[in-house]
Amino acid sequence: MNFQNEADAVRALAKIIERGHVYKGTKPVYWSWGAHTALAEAEVEYQDKTSLSIDVRFKPADEASFLAKFSLDGDSAGPVSVVIWTTTPWTLPGNQAVTIHPELSYALVEVDLGAGQERIMVAEEMVDAVMKRWGAESYRVVARALGESLERQVLRHPFYERDSLLVLGDYVTTDSGTGCVHTAPDHGVDDFYNSQRYGIELLNNVGPEGKFNEHVELFAGEHVIKVDQHMVEVLEAHGALVSNVPYKHSYPYCWRTKTPVIYRATPQWFVSMEQKGLRQQALDEISKVKWVPGWGEARIHGMIANRPDWCISRQRYWGIPIPLFVHKSTGELHPETLPVMEKSSAEHCQKPVYKLGLIPPVKT
Repeated sequence: MNFQNEADAVRALAKIIERGHVYKGTKPVYWSWGAHTALAEAEVEYQDKTSLSIDVRFKPADEASFLAKFSLDGDSAGPVSVVIWTTTPWTLPGNQAVTIHPELSYALVEVDLGAGQERIMVAEEMVDAVMKRWGAESYRVVARALGESLERQVLRHPFYERDSLLVLGDYVTTDSGTGCVHTAPDHGVDDFYNSQRYGIELLNNVGPEGKFNEHVELFAGEHVIKVDQHMVEVLEAHGALVSNVPYKHSYPYCWRTKTPVIYRATPQWFVSMEQKGLRQQALDEISKVKWVPGWGEARIHGMIANRPDWCISRQRYWGIPIPLFVHKSTGELHPETLPVMEKSSAEHCQKPVYKLGLIPPVKT
């Protein structure tokens, strides 16, 4: 790349920092295990993929306390569980909660799915569709409860000796699944932000190559894309698996390596769309531009209105290094950040940025 162009890119970044739009944070981002790096939305392409979809039981830690939240319709019997549905079985070791909608009615359904009579909680309006999907012909609703009344009930993880909290989230829908959403804050944006509200921390289960880290019980060293069969075996051994079937859907892929991407929580640098009003500023400017063809305005407006914060850091030596110095303990930017960036830009017109000595080719 032309040195002047690279210097101008650094200057542009300096202006964005000066205006308060850049921050460092840890949250789930698109992660290419094929390229070992975070990705922005523009580096992701969608393809049809057949995943394994599974329904999994989560049993209450205190069944009596859990049942006390329901309005019972007569007598019923059988062990109780809350059932979730997911197309990413590999995220189950990261599960720390199950999310339900505060305004939905949840039904306790008495049914025999082949392991004896049991009582399963799903969203009431989904009962018939869920039972049909499971092939259950005989079942009955024996109790009901409003989602908000079940907040903070404690469930047990399906195969680990730890708890999973019932939490509330407005993003839960009844379009698919069971109305009870498996929640792993390391591996989903909604999961992450909702878990923060309940003080749930990250687990850091998955490394940059897409393999489970050594501390992950049962699955350490296995690749997340190849773990489905083992996951099914573990769930079956714990009596937690209700159903597992192939599911074809549109799925994000890394456009460079052509490998399916995952969500992985890692520290990255972002351009915030909200903290200094960047989103609204951009939307205001869009209306001042003459667009040819005219439909381009609506397309760009929709992209800006709905886009998340922009992840600008990478874990590869691609493009231009981010020339920032941060405090080792606090992570705060050096107070002379902007003058340093300008100096590096001026000197860079004669040398590549990583040869200045001022800016080492560090991975961010």
